[in-house]
Amino acid sequence: MVDLGGAQAVADPLHIPVTGPLAKTITRGHHLVALPVGRLRVALDWLADTVTAR
Repeated sequence: MVDLGGAQAVADPLHIPVTGPLAKTITRGHHLVALPVGRLRVALDWLADTVTAR
């Protein structure tokens, strides 16, 4: 799994290649599960980044 920035990402879950927004969702979900603490803060930060401009 690789998050390439923007809406670009690449994932290969269960040996099925996936690209684009679906791969980004899979990649971010995996990263959230792997975090020991602070999942809500990170998820809210990603959500804020999605709906607002920098």
